[in-house]
Amino acid sequence: MTADDALRAHDPEIALFGRLLASAAHDLRNVLSVIREVGGLIQDHLAVMTPGTPMPAEVLAQIEKRISNQSGRGVEILDALGRLAHSADPGREPVDLDEIASTVCTLLGHRAARKGIALQLAPRGCPVLARWNRLGALVVVDRIVTRLIESPAVEGLPIAVGAHRDGRDAVLRFETAAFLEDLPSDAKSVGMEDELAPTPARLEVTTERGRGTEVELRISRSESPDGARHEEGRS
Repeated sequence: MTADDALRAHDPEIALFGRLLASAAHDLRNVLSVIREVGGLIQDHLAVMTPGTPMPAEVLAQIEKRISNQSGRGVEILDALGRLAHSADPGREPVDLDEIASTVCTLLGHRAARKGIALQLAPRGCPVLARWNRLGALVVVDRIVTRLIESPAVEGLPIAVGAHRDGRDAVLRFETAAFLEDLPSDAKSVGMEDELAPTPARLEVTTERGRGTEVELRISRSESPDGARHEEGRS
């Protein structure tokens, strides 16, 4: 196998890293730009203040809030980048579907925001685990979220994302109020084939005018953290 052949064999993974890193870079640039802007605001206030006069409390509160919000966003992005870096670790192990969704949604946040779309993650409860290659999970979830973001009908609407159990299935659900009758519903369309897919897995798409669209990624025979099979669903 030539070097080009080896690269082509990993095209989905390379595309994933490129897309998510580019989005994260834009987002981090925005974070730093806001913090730099706040620094300029502080300098402006200091320039017109009488020496020894304290800065107004309301101004300090605004500055603290903006810096805190942006630094918190920066930490979220860096944490997600760390999880993305570890996704290249070999082997199939139980992956937390909530964590996979959080990584993808955090790193695609800038891209979604440009279209007025809020990626809303459900509050995390007990881990919803599935035996899956971590990188393959990221590729598939990234493709699902990207298809929803790129759909014109979703622009300006939120996308709710959350994981739960349904019997022996681990389920990752994506919901939007948009009616998406042209959304592909076959598993192959999002890369769930070959080494990217858990076994068995399926994609289910339900869309109804007036009620919106629901996409479910279902992985059977999920396991708990201690390796026991799950028979009961989590609400």
